[in-house]
Amino acid sequence: MFSELGFPEVTNCTFSGNEAYYGGGIYFGEQDGKVINCTFSGNAADLGSGLYVYNGTPEVKNCIFWNDGGGNEIVENGAVAVVTQSVVRGGFPSGSSIITADPGLGPLADNGGLTLTHAIAAGSSALDSGSSAGAPSTDQRGVSRPQGSGYDIGAFELAVSSGGVGGGCGIWGAPFPGVLLLILPLALLLRK
Repeated sequence: MFSELGFPEVTNCTFSGNEAYYGGGIYFGEQDGKVINCTFSGNAADLGSGLYVYNGTPEVKNCIFWNDGGGNEIVENGAVAVVTQSVVRGGFPSGSSIITADPGLGPLADNGGLTLTHAIAAGSSALDSGSSAGAPSTDQRGVSRPQGSGYDIGAFELAVSSGGVGGGCGIWGAPFPGVLLLILPLALLLRK
């Protein structure tokens, strides 16, 4: 995405497989903007493989910058990007609450919804690590946020499984619990 003027607000987007000289994912020119809960992976640029900021002060929150190639994930040129609560490969010294552990991104794939995403898995450094302030109520696919004890970082919210609660006979974790609930009273009637 190339943005020279205006105040772009980008939320719940995946930037993957893009190439540019400046900003493989996004180039911000002389303006401010917001990038919230986005995932940058597989992009390439000589400067700013994920994000390049020139003379602007964009707010970047709850984003993943991982596995982009050809330079630093984020490059500032006469700018000060306000990067918080994000996973950034190699870190980002002027940011706050920056996570540098691998988020364990899956490949770009159809994970539900209308567009392709990079899924995170259980154990990801992005899991439940985001800020709720200004976070969208759904992810890129339309899955409600948060699913766990906190908001996931990036465009993908890992859905909490609604499997059984353990113990008992396992009826509640069965594939068709409604059918079992209908059959149970019938079986009790036939038992008489």
